[in-house]
Amino acid sequence: MTPDELDEHCQFIYRSPRIDDTVVILCEGRPIKARETEGYGNLESYPDAYFYKHCVPAWWTQNQLPRPIFFNCGGRSNVIQTYFRLLELHSHPRNDSFLDVNKLFAIVDLDIQSVVCDTCYPFANTEEIFRDLYQCSQVNQQNAVKHKIWVTGLVHKEAYFLAPELQELFDNYPKKLLFSDNPLNLWELYRQMADEMVRDQDLVKHFLDIIHRISHFSTLNNNKLADWQQTWITEFEQNEVKRKELVYLLLTVRKAKEYWEKIMPFDERPMIDKKTRKNTRDELSVKIANFYAGADAENACQFHIPCFLKMIHDVVYAQ
Repeated sequence: MTPDELDEHCQFIYRSPRIDDTVVILCEGRPIKARETEGYGNLESYPDAYFYKHCVPAWWTQNQLPRPIFFNCGGRSNVIQTYFRLLELHSHPRNDSFLDVNKLFAIVDLDIQSVVCDTCYPFANTEEIFRDLYQCSQVNQQNAVKHKIWVTGLVHKEAYFLAPELQELFDNYPKKLLFSDNPLNLWELYRQMADEMVRDQDLVKHFLDIIHRISHFSTLNNNKLADWQQTWITEFEQNEVKRKELVYLLLTVRKAKEYWEKIMPFDERPMIDKKTRKNTRDELSVKIANFYAGADAENACQFHIPCFLKMIHDVVYAQ
C-alpha cells in the first residue's frame, strides 16, 4: 500500500462499526481498498483472514463472545505499520471511532528476514518478538501475554498446512492428493524440502542470523546451512523418536509455500489447471483451520495459532 492507501485503510478500520466491542486482529493478505465498498462486507473471504477466522475455536462463540475480526493489511511491513497507525489515531480520539486498542492485535509471518517495529514497541523487530515468544519450538506462555504483535512460530502461515499431524486429514480427503506425481506423503515432502534447502539463497545468506530459532536441538551442526542440512537429513533418517521435532525445526527456517502449492488432486489430471489446484488447496486450508480450531489445550502451545487465540481471549476477557 502507498502511504495514502495505508491511511485510508486505517481510517476505515478505525471507524468501522463492525469492530465495536470486538477483538481486532491484523494479518497479512491482500487489503481491500476503501473504495471497494462491496468487498468490505466480505473482507474475511481473502487469505490470510479467511484461514485465521476458521482457526477460531468453537468455545469462543459458545461463550457468547463476539468472534474476532481479521483484517488483511498487505505484507508484513504494512501489517505492522497499520497497527502503529491505529495506535496513533487512537491517541487523538474521535467520536466516530469504534476501536478499543486493548483489543487490537496483529500476527505476521516469521519469514527469514526481520521487519522493524516502531520505536515505541518493546521489541525492535520481528526476530526479537520470536525470541521472546517461543522456546524450543513452543509458545512461552509466561511471555506471550505481553505481546500485541505476534509472529508465527513457523516460517510462514503455509508451514502450518504441512504439519505432520495433518497426514491423516490428507489421507481422508475425498480426492486423492498428489505431491510430485506421487500420493501425498508428508515425510517424503519434508525430505525434499531438506534436499533442496541450499537452493534458497535468502536462507543461505541469513542462516546464521536465525540459527537461534533451532539451536536447541544440540546434535545438529550449526556452522553453516550445508552442514545443518546434512546432519538434519542423517537425524531424520536414523532418529525416529525425534523425527517430528526435526520436522518442526525444518518448518521454522525452510520456506514451505512452494511445496504447499505443489499439492494437487489426482482425479483432475491430466487436464488439471491452476484454478482447480487452488480451489483444492483453499478447501484443504479450511479443513486444516478447523483442525487447529479443535486443538485441545495440551497441543495449543505446540501448534502456536490456537495458543495465539487462547492468549488473546485470556488477556482481553480475563475476569
